[in-house]
Amino acid sequence: MGSESMATEQVWDHLSEKLRTFLFSCVSDEQVAEDLLQETGRRIHNGIDGINDV
Repeated sequence: MGSESMATEQVWDHLSEKLRTFLFSCVSDEQVAEDLLQETGRRIHNGIDGINDV
């Protein structure tokens, strides 16, 4: 597994459940929340190189 994939996985593991809960509270539709969650995961993966580790 490459470092980009590993970084994406670490970010996702840290954020996904809280993000799913937040998205569901915003849209009140489980399927829409899941779709938004997947789109967010894709964007994290595509932009992971732009995140600075502070």
